[in-house]
Amino acid sequence: MALWKARAEIAKYKAEAKRAEDSLIAAPAGAAAGAGVASISLAGPMPVGGVAERAPRLAPEAPRVVSLRAFDGHYNAVVEVSGRTIPVQAGDTLDGGWKVVSIDDGGVKLANGKRVRTLRP
Repeated sequence: MALWKARAEIAKYKAEAKRAEDSLIAAPAGAAAGAGVASISLAGPMPVGGVAERAPRLAPEAPRVVSLRAFDGHYNAVVEVSGRTIPVQAGDTLDGGWKVVSIDDGGVKLANGKRVRTLRP
């Protein structure tokens, strides 16, 4: 029964993440040019003499927090990596070599070699 509940909750979070992604993708297309939404390309340097004309793009493997939960002082999270949602806890290793160092109310702290990154919900 607990497994079914967990699977239902993961499916719910996947649906929420999909709706959020769809709304982010649809919003810039419907917005008028110069409507206060700055566009930055993270894939390369900014073009000289103007603002980038496409939406920000992160690397597809960049992990992000889908949900963060705590029960009885123990934290766990659901993280999206490379298009897959994965429940994680401290000590887990993600694709790309990132290791979950800790999870607390501030977010999920990841490390990959000397690089340290905190994903906030």
